[in-house]
Amino acid sequence: MKKILSGVTVALLVVLMVSSFALARGRGENNYGRQLTGKTVEMSGTIQAIDFTPPQIEIKVDADGKVIEVELGPVKQYDPKDFQIGAAISLTGEFVAENVFLPYSFKVNNKTYELRDADGYPLWTGGKNDNSNRGNQNQNDNWDCRGRCGRNRDGNGRGMMENRGKCNR
Repeated sequence: MKKILSGVTVALLVVLMVSSFALARGRGENNYGRQLTGKTVEMSGTIQAIDFTPPQIEIKVDADGKVIEVELGPVKQYDPKDFQIGAAISLTGEFVAENVFLPYSFKVNNKTYELRDADGYPLWTGGKNDNSNRGNQNQNDNWDCRGRCGRNRDGNGRGMMENRGKCNR
């Protein structure tokens, strides 16, 4: 009986160890952050298209007649009013594919957004294993991100969130 019990125990331990390796797949091959070199370029243009579909915002920018797809990161850190078709935008960042650009920072409507540190690490993730910023570095002082359905401290909606209805509270 002891041999059967110890055999089952060893088998379970092996299964648990193998399954932990199978589940620890990492972020996958499409993680652009691993491709960033820190060698940035600057460009400017006009916004041609805007996609605010969560979880991230993507815009298309016409820069000198070439349309570039710009991936800006999580929707929650932006004010949708800053993004209008035809608005001028200046970007500093890296190309990760032929027409795909990841900005480290950008300026639109006289507002500057800082997205990544010098190594290309996203600031919205809250820093490198510390609790700095916690992903809200681009919000103004009136913004409260603590689960209020996109509402500021006065209870008013902000940008596109205003049209999503009342909180279920």
